[in-house]
Amino acid sequence: MKGMIRLAEAALELAKSNRDIVSGFICQKRCADIPDFLYWTAGVHMDAMSDGIGQNWRTIDNAIDVDGNDIVVVGRAITGVTDINTQIRRYRDAAWESFINRQQNH
Repeated sequence: MKGMIRLAEAALELAKSNRDIVSGFICQKRCADIPDFLYWTAGVHMDAMSDGIGQNWRTIDNAIDVDGNDIVVVGRAITGVTDINTQIRRYRDAAWESFINRQQNH
């Protein structure tokens, strides 16, 4: 575990010293309180919590408000539906609402 913590700390320092080319992090939870980085996260689904074979998802509110991420990356929840455009708008709107709520409440 100490090795993972050191690796995360080294990655953060590398990002801070290269802000001209690093825009943020892909992470489960906001890994630093540096507002000029973007925090991206996957593992989001609005209609399921698990696929029953090992993939677990969380809600957009958990990903953005609770875990402090800025942007959600969505996979099967969008690609696995018939009306992809409607689903994209649904996720976009929910993510934006959660982001705005986080900004207003923190």
